[in-house]
Amino acid sequence: MDAYGEVDAYLRHRVPELLGGPLGHIEKMGSGVWCLCVDGKKYVAKYHIFAPLTRGRAYDVLEVERDVLRALVEAGCRVPAMVALDQTACIAFYEWVGGTTLDDLVQEQSGNHAELARAALRNALAIDGALKRDKGWSQRVAPGGSRPDL
Repeated sequence: MDAYGEVDAYLRHRVPELLGGPLGHIEKMGSGVWCLCVDGKKYVAKYHIFAPLTRGRAYDVLEVERDVLRALVEAGCRVPAMVALDQTACIAFYEWVGGTTLDDLVQEQSGNHAELARAALRNALAIDGALKRDKGWSQRVAPGGSRPDL
């Protein structure tokens, strides 16, 4: 699914059903990643190239990502929620959390960046803590990987 016309046709066909509204603008953000505008709201669509190789296994990449993100959102971590999943096409849909990165903020703001650094560190520690509390994640790491890879 790498020819733009094929992806465009797929998204225009499936997005209304998956995200509950007509698809407006599509913008390619990178390899296998698109920004979508649906009823004036932004989403991200991501094609998971390795999903077919892991389908049906404990380390199914789509299910692991969905479950990890759900657990992190429930733990109060600042991560995008997966809002829809098309297992057949290996495409996950995420809420849009903005196009501004921590580096963008540091470059744009003058002065003391200590509060930005503290906020980023707090969230990173919250993510790490949430994943450490649930020991079941280690069973969901792909062969050849390790728990930190999750």
